Amino acid sequence: MVACDETPPRDPEMYIIPDGYIGTFHIVYNVTDGQPKKMQDGFRVYEIPENGVLLTQTGINSGWLDTKLIHFYYRKSNGELQDLTDRYTTRVANTPESRAENSTTIYGGGLGSAEYRFIPCVLVSKLFHIGTNKDILDGENHVELQNVDVIKNINCTGLEANSLYNPDLEP
Repeated sequence: MVACDETPPRDPEMYIIPDGYIGTFHIVYNVTDGQPKKMQDGFRVYEIPENGVLLTQTGINSGWLDTKLIHFYYRKSNGELQDLTDRYTTRVANTPESRAENSTTIYGGGLGSAEYRFIPCVLVSKLFHIGTNKDILDGENHVELQNVDVIKNINCTGLEANSLYNPDLEP
C-alpha cells in the first residue's frame, strides 16, 4: 500500500531583512493596506522593514515546502543581498557552549493568530528570531506585536472579527 500526500506545494519564500537587524520580526497577513504581494523568480518576497513588522496584503503561504526553498538575506546598504544560511526550527539550548556560538542564525517561523483588545480584528502572523544564540536567549530586540504602533491602526476590512475588542481602550 502506498500513501499519497495531498498537501499542495506552496510558493518558495525569500525573506529580506535590513542589514545587521537582530531580534524578532513578524509578517502579518491579509492586511488591506499592507504591502502588495511581491514575487521574484518564483519566490514570494517578504521585505522586512526597520521596525521588524511587515504588514502584507497577501494571504498565508500554505502547503508543503522543502526548506531548501526558503531563503533569508540581509540587504546591505549598497542593495546587495547577503545570504543567511544558518537556520534552526528548534529551541536554543541555554548552555555556555551555545551562548558562545557567534554565527547569526534564523530561528522559528511559527504561524499564529492573536486578538488584542485595542483592534477589532484577529491578526494572523508569522514570527522569526534572528541573531546569535546569546541574542535570542537574552531577548535582544524582542518585539511583541501588540507593542508595535503600526498594528494599532490596521485596516481590519476583510479580517476575522475580534471577540476581545474593546473600543474604549486606548491604543
